[in-house]
Amino acid sequence: MIVSKPQTSTLSSFLIFLIISMGLFFFNLYIVWFDPFAKWYSYLVLAILGPIILFIFYKMIIQYKVIHFGNNEIEIRFPVRRLVKSYKLSDAMEWSEAIVSTGKNSQYKELSILFSDGFKISMGHREYTDYNKMVNYLDKKIRNKKKSP
Repeated sequence: MIVSKPQTSTLSSFLIFLIISMGLFFFNLYIVWFDPFAKWYSYLVLAILGPIILFIFYKMIIQYKVIHFGNNEIEIRFPVRRLVKSYKLSDAMEWSEAIVSTGKNSQYKELSILFSDGFKISMGHREYTDYNKMVNYLDKKIRNKKKSP
């Protein structure tokens, strides 16, 4: 059984960013709330940081997922939302691995799987653990459904 989840370094860096951003947001909110002549840039900070904080909180915390590969199944668990989706490998309509060259010696790889109900998951190799094992598993089990990007 292959278990893939977001790497600790990715989560910790986003959490540090969220903590700092929320500190700035609430500091400026305090200024705007209690200062009758708040500066214009306090409003600008609130307008910019508010949506960014909400977006990152949603994508990293609410959409946190753990993916299990094994027994000819793919199981996707969303622990925060208490949701579990299970698919047989036959339910996978297609899968692909996109490789983008990001420099002379580096690459970014992303694995995408589309299921028969329209649900799609995407995982980057620097964001999720056991990325190579997932690609090898899919290549071994459902090679015929691989789509070239």
